[in-house]
This record gives sequence, structure tokens and C-alpha cells, in this order.
Amino acid sequence: MKPLISDTRPEVERILIEGFRKLSPTQRFRMTCNMMETGRRQLIRGIKDREPHLTEAEFRYRFAQLWLGEEIAERIKERLSRYE
Repeated sequence: MKPLISDTRPEVERILIEGFRKLSPTQRFRMTCNMMETGRRQLIRGIKDREPHLTEAEFRYRFAQLWLGEEIAERIKERLSRYE
């Protein structure tokens, strides 16, 4: 079987996978939520560090582009512009 984690020794990867399989669905869900929250916070920090000049609206659009994808971000922008 090809390793799933390229920078981890196969025996360590096996132990990790066994550990994940022992988790309950609730535990896996919580872990996933925590990882997503960490990613969201890193994304916010990265945008603010790279583009500190953005207005709040520009920041929110940039976040949506990176988090949700260009197509969804554009649809959100179009719908919000109807209320301006």
C-alpha cells in the first residue's frame, strides 16, 4: 500500500491510522471541526499579513475567494450588491 503521508515513516503512519479508526464518530467530527477552525484562523491571519490595506468588505470577499472558491465568492458578492 502506498503511504498516505509522504513525510512519515510507514510504521508511524500505521499507528496513526489505527488510532484514528478507534475514535468514535463524535471524536472524529470534533477533530475535523478543530482542524477546520485552525485552518480558518491561519487563512485570516495570512490575508491580514499579506494584504493589510484591504477594507472590511474587500477582506471578506478575499476570505470567501480562498475559503469557498472563486465561483461561490462571486455569487455571494453579486447577491450582496443587490442590497447596497
